[in-house]
Amino acid sequence: MNYPSIIGCILSVLGIVLLLIFKTKIHNPYLKCLWRSSLTFFVLYILILTTVALRWNYLENQILAYDLNSNGNMEWNEYTEEYKIASQRFISDTARNFAFLTGAVFSLIISSLILLVDLIQTRLKLKKILFKK
Repeated sequence: MNYPSIIGCILSVLGIVLLLIFKTKIHNPYLKCLWRSSLTFFVLYILILTTVALRWNYLENQILAYDLNSNGNMEWNEYTEEYKIASQRFISDTARNFAFLTGAVFSLIISSLILLVDLIQTRLKLKKILFKK
């Protein structure tokens, strides 16, 4: 895992902890909508970064499997066609380098949609309660 992804995971965990601490102090229904969408953002962000890190470790372990003498270096007799394919997948994997950005954008889009739907639902629910009185 690269440093921006590690920092993103740490900030997300801190965000989740803070949201869980302040959960009982929120009584406004609109702020509860914001709370739910913020929690969704942080959870999605951690899931995306974790998935990318697991994929990166999987690709790295595939390459290490071709190191027959386990010295950490690839020697001329260890270069096979399968190793070339695995190393090409490992080298051309740009998802790890940009995961902290694309994960944040994707999480923001999803959590914004959830916030919008939740706000509309809360507004309609509050209107319905007001009309019944």
